[in-house]
Amino acid sequence: MNKGHYCWINDLWKLCGSQMTKDGHKRFLCKMCLNSFDTENKLNDHKHYCANNKAAKIVLPESYNKTLEFEKYNNSLRAPFIIYADFKATLQPIYTCKPSDKEAFTNCYQKHIPNNFCYYIKYSNGDYKPPVEYSGPNVAQEFYECMKDEEKVISKTYDKLVPMETLNAEQLNKHNKSDKCHICERYLLELPPILEKKFKIIKGVIEYYKPFKIVEYDDVKKLKLYEDKFKNNIENKNKNMQKVRDHDHLTGEYRGAAHSICNLNYQNPRFIPIVFYNLSGYDAHLFIKEFGNEEKQIKLIPNNEEKYISFSKMKPRVVTRKDNFDTSDYPKDNIYCLPLVNKKVLGKFKDELNGKMMTEFIGLRSKLYSHRVLDTEKEIKKAKGVKKNVVENKICFNDFQNCLLTKEPKYVKQNLFGTKKHDIFTIEQNKKALSVYDDKRFILDNEALEFVLNIIAPKLVRKKPGCPTITPNKQFLIAIWKMATPDLYKFGFFSVLLLLEFPIRATALKCVRRVVNALYILAPAFIVWPDEERAKVIINGFFATSNFPNVLGAIDGTHINIPAPHDHPESYAVCDHQCKFIHCYAGNIGSVHDQRVFCLSELHKDINNPTKFPNNSHLVGDAPYRLQEHLLVPYRDNGHLTEKQKNYNFCHFSSRMAIKKSFGLLKGRFRSLLTTIPMERVDLISKFIITCCVLHNICLLKNDDFAITVELLPEAVHD
Repeated sequence: MNKGHYCWINDLWKLCGSQMTKDGHKRFLCKMCLNSFDTENKLNDHKHYCANNKAAKIVLPESYNKTLEFEKYNNSLRAPFIIYADFKATLQPIYTCKPSDKEAFTNCYQKHIPNNFCYYIKYSNGDYKPPVEYSGPNVAQEFYECMKDEEKVISKTYDKLVPMETLNAEQLNKHNKSDKCHICERYLLELPPILEKKFKIIKGVIEYYKPFKIVEYDDVKKLKLYEDKFKNNIENKNKNMQKVRDHDHLTGEYRGAAHSICNLNYQNPRFIPIVFYNLSGYDAHLFIKEFGNEEKQIKLIPNNEEKYISFSKMKPRVVTRKDNFDTSDYPKDNIYCLPLVNKKVLGKFKDELNGKMMTEFIGLRSKLYSHRVLDTEKEIKKAKGVKKNVVENKICFNDFQNCLLTKEPKYVKQNLFGTKKHDIFTIEQNKKALSVYDDKRFILDNEALEFVLNIIAPKLVRKKPGCPTITPNKQFLIAIWKMATPDLYKFGFFSVLLLLEFPIRATALKCVRRVVNALYILAPAFIVWPDEERAKVIINGFFATSNFPNVLGAIDGTHINIPAPHDHPESYAVCDHQCKFIHCYAGNIGSVHDQRVFCLSELHKDINNPTKFPNNSHLVGDAPYRLQEHLLVPYRDNGHLTEKQKNYNFCHFSSRMAIKKSFGLLKGRFRSLLTTIPMERVDLISKFIITCCVLHNICLLKNDDFAITVELLPEAVHD
């Protein structure tokens, strides 16, 4: 019974041999490229080179894109430059013992040493330069150097875009009467081939997916993408079919009328063909080694391992456009002859050194670096958040170096003006100016990391047979990075995927879901309502910090943004004196009042249950909550409070600082909660938030000393 789609091939040669030879003799087949050899030694020698090539596979076209037709009309434009070259060689005798004439043999008796070359550059728009000849040593190397020099000169010609010449009366009359595109040779009122192919593919995709009941989210997304593409192409159809004048960008000569999109794609080729009379059979062997000495790879079309039909070598070019730079601070007599332009123009690049050479550089993190300049004693220093005069007078290049090598932070004192309720104060601040640690993202320490992995690793391993999954360690790191990094879809998430050698986005998001589900199950074990013994410890802890008696926990809500059409999920939590969460609730969508969210939660049902609040304890919450037996709120300040009421409010506020600090730590560790969470499913968003709370408690359980003050995160809490 056939249970699969695999077929076991016991002997590959028996399958392919009849297609390669007619004599029936067995040969040794390379499984990578399917070339055959008469001896096993030759096959082994071949594998040494063939193994460096990437595996090839046949990719069949989709049903909606199965027509092959000529599309790249820019390739029909003749190359403006072409080089014709030839080599001459000296025949050097090789003296060996002469084999016996009675046996078949192959004997090398001469070696061809190149001693001369000549090349001529043919330019389509007239004479370019006379032929170049060379005779002497290192012929192959000299030829390669000449080709590189010619490429630089020809590239400058390509970069000079000559505007179109003014059309004379005859050309203008011809253009007005033209009803065909001289590039694609279709009527100007007809769709150009490139647009016709686009419309055909897009319509094919839509017709392919629409008849079926689409369940997969990716298919729905793909269909929506192609429907949007179809609308955009329809909107831009007239613009792309507009009649324009096409001209030669090297001479400015008018060539004819064309579709707008054909004209945009009809560009001069950026390669320079080099033609030999007998390249694969002779000339290529004289200089191919020189072409391969550099690190840049050679792209070739091989006939076999010795003969190549053609080969090419890419030379990267850096084009510098002066109008993209702010050069206003350069010296007037600078050696680069640059004009002093674009002073403080937005979007322009600025050279901080103004053309001088940097000798040493130390970068601790973003916007925290220092470097030295050649032939000057000046040190450039940048430290975000520290006043310029403090950076200039109290921090030096050696401080950056010491911080980098010893990992010890440097603190500096600075004086600031601060305001509170419109009263102005002079503040002395002891600022952490230099640190090698990135405080924008949070990574679990080794102890907490191993602790979590030991618990959830079995749940991250695939139990069903199939493709191997990513290791639990990598899955957890991907999930942690997503939780800890805002704007991850712009750069951060994909950067860490590349570091983990795992670039597939869809599978990475599945890893995040697996980790979130595994940790969400652990919530009852790490977010626990205190029992009577633990309640005594919490009550004593709150009394020691706020002088407020019988406090079992502080309660408050927080907003977390999610994509449209929703506003944000309203969540609330209860924490103890150590900022650990003892109860969490997430899930109400929209701008909902704190009391309303509390009424919808399970805790509201037990707020009057004395067994939940041993020793006559209670929670403390801010003014939006309603006063209840086990939930105390502050007095409303109407300007007539007594001293006792003011003292009550002060102690009450001091005890509530625990929950605000908890939210600050939570959103400081997992900064994806500070911005819009890139999720659309509400159930996954709630699990994601609770998972962050679980990890927050685990970090505190393992005495994680990653400290974030509430003042650094004003957006993390709200009153």
